[in-house]
Amino acid sequence: MECQKYKKINGQKGIILAVRRRIWLLNTSLSLQPPYFRVFLRRMQNRKLRMGMVGGGPGAFIGNVHRMAAALDGQIELVCGAFSSDPARSAEAGKQLFLSEGRVYPDFETMILAEKQLPEAQRMDFVSIVTPNHLHFAPGKLALENGFDVVCDKPLAFSTSEAEELVQLVHQTGRLFCLTHNYTGYPMVR
Repeated sequence: MECQKYKKINGQKGIILAVRRRIWLLNTSLSLQPPYFRVFLRRMQNRKLRMGMVGGGPGAFIGNVHRMAAALDGQIELVCGAFSSDPARSAEAGKQLFLSEGRVYPDFETMILAEKQLPEAQRMDFVSIVTPNHLHFAPGKLALENGFDVVCDKPLAFSTSEAEELVQLVHQTGRLFCLTHNYTGYPMVR
């Protein structure tokens, strides 16, 4: 799924948001659609977006996939993470990824709360959740509650009630929540 893309359509600049194969052009007027322009405006600040990652440590296939995808356009840099439920494995992953020891956390709760305390110019902009499926809800919820945008691997949650709670939090906080689906770009699926 494509979260957002800057594009010019019919002479209007806007953000394309592809959700469930429906494409929405959101007006660039900040007074009309403020939550959806946060990522776009950060890109316009002439700096990379700062990504934190939950999961994706040693032995996890999907973490590498998401890190490579994030690096494709050169607009995102990994700045912190809680890469494993085992703090020692998380620390090892941080070393392998050349992250500062102070930005590698033993768990997602510590990461999100510590990043929130950093100055805005240093903290992560969004968190990428690449944990096993049954562990998507808690970090997504905590990130939203603490003012961070979320990119989460599918599935959104493990139950309808968890999914509905996340949707409600997105509406309450105005944060972005992007759910990735690996195969939506394949011609066979389209």
